[in-house]
Amino acid sequence: MDGIFRSEPWGDGTITNRVAPKERHVHRALPTGVHLESRPSMPSSAQRIRFHARMDSAGSTERWARVLADAAVRALVEEAALSPKPGLADSRGGGAHDDLSFALMCRSAHVLHPFFVAMARAGSCEVSLQALRERLGLLGRSAEAAMLDATGGVNTHRGAIWALGLLLAAAGRGGDISAQVLAARAGAIARCEDPAAPTCTGNKGEAARRRYGVGGAKAQAQAGFPQVVRAALPQLRRSRRLGASEDAGRLDALLAIMAGLDDTCLLSRGGRQGLAGMQARAAGVLSAGGAGTAEGQRALRRLNDYALAWRLSPGGAADLLAAALFLDGLERGRDGALVHADSWASDPGNTEACRPGGAGNWRARAAERGCQSVGLLQEPSR
Repeated sequence: MDGIFRSEPWGDGTITNRVAPKERHVHRALPTGVHLESRPSMPSSAQRIRFHARMDSAGSTERWARVLADAAVRALVEEAALSPKPGLADSRGGGAHDDLSFALMCRSAHVLHPFFVAMARAGSCEVSLQALRERLGLLGRSAEAAMLDATGGVNTHRGAIWALGLLLAAAGRGGDISAQVLAARAGAIARCEDPAAPTCTGNKGEAARRRYGVGGAKAQAQAGFPQVVRAALPQLRRSRRLGASEDAGRLDALLAIMAGLDDTCLLSRGGRQGLAGMQARAAGVLSAGGAGTAEGQRALRRLNDYALAWRLSPGGAADLLAAALFLDGLERGRDGALVHADSWASDPGNTEACRPGGAGNWRARAAERGCQSVGLLQEPSR
């Protein structure tokens, strides 16, 4: 590849060829927004001091953006690996989808990493919420194009790009990274309108939202992700306190979202009857004790059988679960307190096939079947 992945502070993630080949090893090491300057009239020592001061500030922002992007990809991979999810693609297979697989979900998550870096970086650079919203819209549309290109036109993470993009920008602004604060910030960003956004996309979720008069993903974000901060995260913490395994707690969090969310994916596939059936059965699993109990597991199997029989998939709930896992990781300090200067793309371990079912290690919970990361961002096809 002639160019290197390098973007300005706005973070549009373009490939440039402006760096001469012999200089690429120097520029590749520079944080985004830091440029070597040559002023003959300035003493060399003063020039070095000025350069390093700029590098420290920009480098800290860039490292934090990459930490956040790593956490977002991790959340998507962990959501995909979680099993058994009713009607959803997981490590067992595609669920109610004929065109999804665990490997495809994992591949899609990796493709989004450079866009996630840019979204987090935008949060730290844009002063105006309106400007930030418009920037995120541009990045989100490019991310979606790259996702569709990587998956052969299959929608794997459209809703997750929207939710995580807002949360990444909120976290990129710095300060308090508690779940409630980040969700509220994300809501404020989402309430700004993007004049460049298409008025009609033709997506199934949009069609269901219009037909059934529900708010959909946009309203959920504008309200500050109530199904994440009031349902998923409290349920996850409750299940942990009761001694449930981490996977069981996460399944319970998914069920808590499903029980209260007007999921446009379910409305699109099953109408109001399908939505109501899934909501009632999800609540029933929790009433039976949750995924960590024998009775709850039996109820969960019945829920999965119902979803497969009617080809129902709570994709909107899955997107919000990924958002919940992202916020939970930051709040618990797993990602927010550990600053990893190395990027996803520079880690050789990320170019290997990921493995599902591994204990604890998030990389070991990813795809065994051909899931590979993308090191450099190709310009998405339009």
